[in-house]
Amino acid sequence: MLEDSKELGPDKKPILVDKEEIFGTSNRELVLVATEYVAEGGDGYNCLTNKKVLISTEGGQIQSSIVRQNLLGE
Repeated sequence: MLEDSKELGPDKKPILVDKEEIFGTSNRELVLVATEYVAEGGDGYNCLTNKKVLISTEGGQIQSSIVRQNLLGE
């Protein structure tokens, strides 16, 4: 359930938030985007280690390419 919050972002538009709580018994499937450093536990948290990787570092686009495509509307 997505809703506009009362909090405004830097562009002065309402921030879109997911109001549905996620419980351990939830059957929702979530996709998380993380850097390889974070996914491998380099930040000190190991909750993402040994999880399924959808796009590997070698198979994905580099961040600068993604930003460029979005800025140019490609």
